[in-house]
Amino acid sequence: PKLGCTHTNNVAPCDYKNACTLGDKCKAGVCTPSNSIVCDDLNKCTADVCNPNTGDCSFTQQPNAACDDGNLCTLIDSCTEAGTCKGKGAKQCPPDNNPCTADVCFDFYGCAYPLLDCDDGNECNNDYCVNGTGGGGCFYVDKDDGKICGPNKDKVCQDGKCVTP
Repeated sequence: PKLGCTHTNNVAPCDYKNACTLGDKCKAGVCTPSNSIVCDDLNKCTADVCNPNTGDCSFTQQPNAACDDGNLCTLIDSCTEAGTCKGKGAKQCPPDNNPCTADVCFDFYGCAYPLLDCDDGNECNNDYCVNGTGGGGCFYVDKDDGKICGPNKDKVCQDGKCVTP
């Protein structure tokens, strides 16, 4: 009675006038949204928007927008007209200067340097990879003549070839 009318802030539900908000409540004398509708179609190549008048989600394709195709061996990733992320160009891995390894890029791993397989399928020679100054790579040394070879072990090595004795 001494002060007249007073207005005490409360936390009652209210309407923020935005259909994309949920759980609107009064806070410090102002209607405040608690949560928002999350529009996400999990497509990196669309703009995901909630319409504040209806609360409906829309997903608009964004051709040429930057994205990540998840491939570590592509250089330039961008969205296509079809709404997918696609990489262009191939990453060249820096050489490790070892002639016994391949310098390759694996899509989901990146640059790697696996050992070369120097096996030429000839059982009458020894296969080696040599990493030396001035060059290197796969080398093949004939096994001694007379070594048994062939699928039935009925042949012998002669001058680096498996022949019938």
